[in-house]
Amino acid sequence: MQRRRLGGIEVSAVGLGCATMTPFYDEPDGEAAIDTVRRAREIGVDFLDSSDAYDQGRNEELIARAVKGRRNEYVIASKFGNLRAADGSPTSDGRPEYVKASCERSLKRLETDFIDLYYIHRVDPTVPIEDTMGAMSELVRQGKVRHPGICEASAATIRRAHATHPLSAVQIEYSLWTRDVEAEILPLCEELGSARHIRSLVKPQEARRQSHQQSRLRPNRVRNGLPAGGNRIRTIGTAPAKGSSPLANRRRRHERRSDLEVQVRNGNACLEWLPIAFPFAEGPRVRIRLPPPASRPWGRRQSQ
Repeated sequence: MQRRRLGGIEVSAVGLGCATMTPFYDEPDGEAAIDTVRRAREIGVDFLDSSDAYDQGRNEELIARAVKGRRNEYVIASKFGNLRAADGSPTSDGRPEYVKASCERSLKRLETDFIDLYYIHRVDPTVPIEDTMGAMSELVRQGKVRHPGICEASAATIRRAHATHPLSAVQIEYSLWTRDVEAEILPLCEELGSARHIRSLVKPQEARRQSHQQSRLRPNRVRNGLPAGGNRIRTIGTAPAKGSSPLANRRRRHERRSDLEVQVRNGNACLEWLPIAFPFAEGPRVRIRLPPPASRPWGRRQSQ
């Protein structure tokens, strides 16, 4: 497994996004998810991505169980500030006191003394980013966070945040449908020396199937609330609706198989939303095929 630098952290070129390992799109098998995390390490994937927003923190608890006794073998990223208002609408909280309290809760759930990479999951427009980053900087000085990062922020906000405390990584969506980051965000990351932490690479056939697929999602799923192009992300493991034809079911199984075999470019790391994340940045084209673990928390098992 090739290695990449995310700021001051060295990680596997392929990261494991853990969001779907607890209820997100569907109801995954927790024990199979733990097996997946451990199997990932066996094949060289040591970069795990979580958030306190995933299943109200239970995702972090699952990761703690998966890495128990092997914490030093993994690089763990988590996030704070991605919230829901009482009416279900998305909101955020970047107050310094909330940042510190969130970190303490995540440390407890992860059963660790530090978080390798801690992200502002969503920027709070009511709080100056300098105040939020000031709290992050204090967590770094205390040794509770090793490297700070930011998600889904504008170029101006990233620059202001970095001026307060250097950002190790910027997590953004980058896909065939979401290429606007090429204009400002990617060049800015290059200028600042912040790693590009890419998420939500999607498959072309998803665009053709989107309108039909959207109507088949169960009503309690979060897909519609995802930012940017997030509502176009492939829902790996979502069961076909009742009455689907055998041909449609076989096609879905074929597409799930192809999700673990993609043409990618060498890069930093891509993560969350997809169970397995793939590298994507400028560089020579490579083909990555990950051998499946004994069981997985999504879809049906494929043969070697």
